[in-house]
Parts: sequence; C-alpha cells; structure tokens
Amino acid sequence: MTGEAGVVDVSLLSTAVWALSADVVVSRTQTPEQHAFTGDPMRAPLRYPYRTSDDRFIQLMFLNPDKYWPELCHNIGRTDLLEEENYTTNALRSQHGPELIAQIQDTISSRSWAEWKPIFDAWDAPWELVRTIHDVAADPQVEANGLLFDITVRDGTKVKLAAGPVGFDGQYAP
Repeated sequence: MTGEAGVVDVSLLSTAVWALSADVVVSRTQTPEQHAFTGDPMRAPLRYPYRTSDDRFIQLMFLNPDKYWPELCHNIGRTDLLEEENYTTNALRSQHGPELIAQIQDTISSRSWAEWKPIFDAWDAPWELVRTIHDVAADPQVEANGLLFDITVRDGTKVKLAAGPVGFDGQYAP
C-alpha cells in the first residue's frame, strides 16, 4: 500500500439507479409507460397527481393548501374556481374532493407537459413532474456519472446495466 487514500463516492442517484437496476434495464428496451397515477378520488385535491394530455403526471403536494390555492387557480387559468362556494376553504375543498379533482383534471389534461412546463417551472410551490423509470435511465446525470455500462450478450446484442452504487476515485464499477 502506498499510503495514498482513494476517494469513495456514494450518491443518492447511484444508489437509486442500482436499487432500481432491473427496472432501469427494462426501461431501456420498452416504450415509456406511466405507473404513477393512483386514481384515489378521496385524496386531498391539492395533494394529488394530475395527468397531462401526453400522459405525464404533475404531482401537487400542498401541505399548506390555502397558501397555494389562489396561485394554482391563476396558473391553470381557472380563477372561476375561486368563486365556487364549495372550494373557499381547505375543509370544503377536501369535502368536495372528487368533484374538484375532476375540475382540475379536466384543465390539466387539456395541455401537454411541454405546455404546462413553463407555467409550473416559474412557480415556487411544492409540485413536481412525476419521473418515470425511463426518465431515470435517460437522466443526463446518470450518463455523466457513468452509472450505466454496456455489455454484449451471447447473440451480440448490447444491453445497458446499472453499475454498483459505490464509486472509487470517480469511477463506478460494473
């Protein structure tokens, strides 16, 4: 041993790719499918995943819903919902959850994620686009960190596999 210490690197991303490696590998061979939608109409309408016209999901997670309710209505072009008696308080919005979810869903599903993206990106609120396993496999940071590597199987087909979750001196090992 030379006495030089190497760098051991473990990241949340590398661990996630490794833990989801079977799904990541399959995602590289199939077309994207969405699995995020829960469809539970009893959930709070402002903590719910809404499907866009191109089958992406925008997850709202408003733990302080009264703060974000007016901005949501303005951002999605539904200021009429602010005037609805059934939606004036969080308790009423929850009580009338299924009908409010339907109203918001109709609006969100009228546009693609590409159309909603600039509106939501400009908004400082607790929401997120639900990422698919396909998004993880194609993430630029996965590529930049070398978290997937190619192998060639017996028939000559190249397959990408996930590297182990621990990197040594900046390299992740197959």
